[in-house]
Amino acid sequence: MTEDLCEFLDGITLGKKISEFDDKDGNIVPIATSQLMIVLQVEDIPTEKKQIAEFDGKLKKDVEYETVSKPVVIPKSEVTGNDKDKDLLTTEIKKFYRTYVASSMFKMKTVFSDKEEAAKKVHEWNRKVLEIMEG
Repeated sequence: MTEDLCEFLDGITLGKKISEFDDKDGNIVPIATSQLMIVLQVEDIPTEKKQIAEFDGKLKKDVEYETVSKPVVIPKSEVTGNDKDKDLLTTEIKKFYRTYVASSMFKMKTVFSDKEEAAKKVHEWNRKVLEIMEG
C-alpha cells in the first residue's frame, strides 16, 4: 500500500459512512469516512540536514523550497569552542527549508513546497469528505 497521501486519496471511493480504498495492487480496505480528514502542518527542516531529509522523503531533490531564518538556542561552547561554556546557552540564527506537509491519521503524507497549493488540496479534500458525510 502506498505511503503517499495524494496517491492514497486517488484510490478512495467515498461513501456516507464507510469509504473504500482500492489500489492497483489489489488492496481493498474499508475505512470510516470520518477518518479521511487530512491536516496541513508547517515543518521547517535545517538546511544542513538537507541530504538526510531527502533520503527520508521530507524533501524532494528537484524542488526549490522557501528558506527562512529563525533563532535557535544552542550551547555557547559551539560558538566559543570553550568547554567551560557548555552549560551556557546562546541563540544563533539558522536557515531552514519551509515545507507544508499534508497528512492523514494513517501516517500517510505528501510534502508541498507551496503553501497555497497545499492548502487548496487539503481544503478541497476535506470539503468533499464533509459533503459526502452530510449527504
